[in-house]
Amino acid sequence: ARAVSDGEGTATLLYVSTTEVYSPGKAGTSNTVFGKNAGASLAAGSNYNVFIGEGVSDASMNAAINNVGVGYNSLGALTSGDDNVAVGYGALLANTSANDNVAIGTYALKVNVTGGANVAMGFSALAANTGDNNTAVGTSALAANIGADNNTAVGKNALLNNTTGSTNVAMGQSA
Repeated sequence: ARAVSDGEGTATLLYVSTTEVYSPGKAGTSNTVFGKNAGASLAAGSNYNVFIGEGVSDASMNAAINNVGVGYNSLGALTSGDDNVAVGYGALLANTSANDNVAIGTYALKVNVTGGANVAMGFSALAANTGDNNTAVGTSALAANIGADNNTAVGKNALLNNTTGSTNVAMGQSA
């Protein structure tokens, strides 16, 4: 482990790796980064982020603020989205500019690019989502949701095949 300065006097990072040297570039302010290629392209204006794990948030960031990514490739495509939380392998993997999402579980909100204010908890919950204001709790809950908004699904496979229907509520396994 070693401390690395950004060279501009604005940030000091703790960096631990056995395979490569971290090059912080213009690393923004108050970011916490730990893992191979995590936050690899942090830019000035990308502030107050926490990235832990290999490949976490390794896209070219421009002013991404208040994000948390934990797990291999979580928030992997993040460029400018704010206030997102992704915990799990590939959680919020394709998210670029969406705001206010919470994804907990492997592939939760995996292909969400711009859909905002979604909550996904469980393996592949809201995996195909492109909509806004959806809540899915349970393995594969609302997994096929494409373009639908304001849905709530609680339970394994709840609203599994819903693609475009909005403003639905389903509770229970396969409901």
